[in-house]
Amino acid sequence: MLAMGLPLVAMVHIAVGSFLSLQAYYGSTFVDGTGAVVGVGLLRNLGGLMTGLTLAGILAARMVPELRAFAQQPADGATGARATGASPAARDRSGRASGGSQLGNSAARLAGPRIAAAAVACTLLSQWGVAVGTLVGWQASQSMMGLSSDVFFLMMGKMMWLRDVVSLLIKGMLYGGLPGAICCYEGLRPEEPPAGGWLTAPLHPSQGMAPSLTIAVFRAAFLSFVAILIVNASWFILVYHAVPFYGPTLLPPARQ
Repeated sequence: MLAMGLPLVAMVHIAVGSFLSLQAYYGSTFVDGTGAVVGVGLLRNLGGLMTGLTLAGILAARMVPELRAFAQQPADGATGARATGASPAARDRSGRASGGSQLGNSAARLAGPRIAAAAVACTLLSQWGVAVGTLVGWQASQSMMGLSSDVFFLMMGKMMWLRDVVSLLIKGMLYGGLPGAICCYEGLRPEEPPAGGWLTAPLHPSQGMAPSLTIAVFRAAFLSFVAILIVNASWFILVYHAVPFYGPTLLPPARQ
């Protein structure tokens, strides 16, 4: 996940960092505050959000086919019952009992490390994305606006708070863990027969791509995106907007 995420997250934040820097330029009055716009904007919201969306696509493409392959393997209990030569009813009962319990245990063993790894990877990649976007915005402000490095980093340091760093870590865990859980669920759920239609039709029948796998990957990515957007909006409403400790820091509060 890190090997695939590092270049993709960097590409996304090259675009975001340069856009924030240019946006400050076109705003005219915010040229001196470019460092705050770029650094705080990435750290407070865009860095974790864009990293989570990027990683969600990687997780869906990676986890769902991998876990589907594990889920299609026969349970050891069922094969063991067949080998003993028991009656069909006894084999069915023993296969269901032992196979079901082993399937639950194996699902927990398969899903738990992947969810934890996705949360850690998203947290690390979010920091990587913020660093890349900030450096790109700094270079853009120098080359295109003539803004000095002292002004850029001075304004960024003034507007950046420790709570913004903490929120990046928390949201990084959420934006990685939730898509990881969704992708594990889609990968381990029982395979559904194709219902027909263009969404479930094989893209390349000659290559043997399963229709249900195609829609499962799409569904995992789509639900992961929705979950990230809901968490992002809820974080703003319930934390930034509702709690005074996380209130706006760009402008001083008005005195009554």
